[in-house]
Amino acid sequence: MLSGIANDSRRARRAGVRRCGLTLTAVWIFFLGPATLADNAVSTIERVKGSVVAVGTFERTRVPAFQFRATGFAVGDGSLVATNAHALPAILDSERRETLVVAIPVPEREPQVREAREVAVDTGTDLAVLKINGPPLPALKLGGLEGVREGQSVLFTGFPIGSVLGVIAATHRGMVAAITPIVIPPPRAANLDPRVYRRLTTGSFPVL
Repeated sequence: MLSGIANDSRRARRAGVRRCGLTLTAVWIFFLGPATLADNAVSTIERVKGSVVAVGTFERTRVPAFQFRATGFAVGDGSLVATNAHALPAILDSERRETLVVAIPVPEREPQVREAREVAVDTGTDLAVLKINGPPLPALKLGGLEGVREGQSVLFTGFPIGSVLGVIAATHRGMVAAITPIVIPPPRAANLDPRVYRRLTTGSFPVL
């Protein structure tokens, strides 16, 4: 009975992260339709940057103390952060008190570092949700893929070179080049492995 409940819980958690994955790729599309890009790019960037954080680990005696691993952004009630599963550390050095954290950019000041913990992880979609301490951040509202078209303009905000120049988010302009399923069947059965099989059996979803 307990095993069945645990399995159901894990399936529900993975399903929740997969549903999140359907919309994560379209988050900028939701905010940045053609009219928004043309008229309100500056105000949109200012609004979005307040939700974008740097995900990493913190160790007080290390230089630098904060080690960047990925970009994340606030979702839900503002206490949750969506990021990439592959960027999370497999282990933390407990002897040196290394912790999982997010660094929140603060204009003209040192970033605000907050402890975080994993809430849900789905390696199949490479998505993870973290819970952060402290006051909630302004959450981004995720949009669906309805209405997304190839050639549509988008803006991306994050940390393309990590924290080399400090925890300062940068924004780049781009375009939806293609909409393709993330699971592409292998050309031969010999290419099947457990990881590919799991992706094929759990279903694909479109990515931009």
